[in-house]
Amino acid sequence: MEHQASRLVHGPLQRGEDDPRRHARREAQGARHEGRAARRRRRAHEPLEGLGFTKEDRDINIRRIGFVCHLPLRNGVVAIASAISPYREIRDENRALIKQFVEVYVECPLEVLIERDQKGLYRRALKGEVKMVTGIDDPYEPPLAPEVPLRTESDDPRGVRGTIPQAARGAGYL
Repeated sequence: MEHQASRLVHGPLQRGEDDPRRHARREAQGARHEGRAARRRRRAHEPLEGLGFTKEDRDINIRRIGFVCHLPLRNGVVAIASAISPYREIRDENRALIKQFVEVYVECPLEVLIERDQKGLYRRALKGEVKMVTGIDDPYEPPLAPEVPLRTESDDPRGVRGTIPQAARGAGYL
């Protein structure tokens, strides 16, 4: 048995086997040690801290979304992001960064948004109770030439579900 324990500490590790020396180092480091997974979880929330609904904050948020989508694309992995991106300039920045960019414009009249709004945000914004709501007191600049325009008040969701992959294939991205 002693020989077996010696092999675990000093010999080569088998696949899936954990190294006791690593645990000893972690314990010695104590609270200062933070694992990779913990760092990733912590960093995932940092980008959104301190952001509000000003134009500058929205621009920062959309730039970050574009950057995060750009990362997996460098390795041939498709990234899909859903965000309210009210300003054309920032969308164009992301288009320049992400070479395989497919813009989906989900068009919905304000009356339909108000009708579908389960939280009552648009009604409260129209009463002046809430500020910086896109389409009410904060502008929305529609895209000039989106690859996929969708009209939620008239398009059948079942009929458009393959539209985005079809547009990506048509552009040679898939």
